[in-house]
Amino acid sequence: MTVRRKALVLDANILIRAVLGSRVRDLILANVEHVNFFVPSVCVEDARKYIPEILVERGIDPAPAIELLHEIVQHIETIEEEWLEDFTQVAKARMESRDPDDWPVLATALALDCPIWTGSRTAWVRLLMKTVEMVMTRSVRCMWRKYVARHRYVTSVSETTYPSAEHPLSCS
Repeated sequence: MTVRRKALVLDANILIRAVLGSRVRDLILANVEHVNFFVPSVCVEDARKYIPEILVERGIDPAPAIELLHEIVQHIETIEEEWLEDFTQVAKARMESRDPDDWPVLATALALDCPIWTGSRTAWVRLLMKTVEMVMTRSVRCMWRKYVARHRYVTSVSETTYPSAEHPLSCS
């Protein structure tokens, strides 16, 4: 039996939260040995663009934050747009009624067959929950349930196949 390593696709909002706060950064860094984190390159570019804007607006020097972003991204695999070619059309079609610029996040999730961790509070999260399927292990389910209990904008998937039919959502 092949054991598939856990994987998550991050969006720009999560990268920004990882830089500007500690909880998301701590979660990522604590799990890099157990979870493959992926991010579309456009999300890294967005984070590099918006972090300085946010910090300058608050009167804070953005240079250390950009350095921290660079350090965090070293633990995350960046996915270039060319790699998403086979999933571009389907992702764009599914995202056209929401934010069309978010299609690379969905395309990455579809290509890797894994869930999305997003900081977005918009309704497109519900769309994503209907479009991405994944086999979740018990430990990932537990992590998600605990995190979702605190933060309602982390996405999982609605159609999930569990390794065990017994108590599929239990976290004993």
